Amino acid sequence: MPDHEEALGQLGAGPLEDMMSDELLDHLQHWLPFTPAMRYALGQVRISAEHPALQRRLEAMLSR
Repeated sequence: MPDHEEALGQLGAGPLEDMMSDELLDHLQHWLPFTPAMRYALGQVRISAEHPALQRRLEAMLSR
């Protein structure tokens, strides 16, 4: 992952952040448990502007 850390951060802070929704999390549910790379990318999403329920759902998914 270190070779791709910058790209994964950009994926999280870009497209994943732009698409963040219950629908996206429904799709990502099938990828659990997340790989370290996916966990890192999702960890870069600035979720604070999202609805609290969506924030909690993503946090719960990342904790698995």
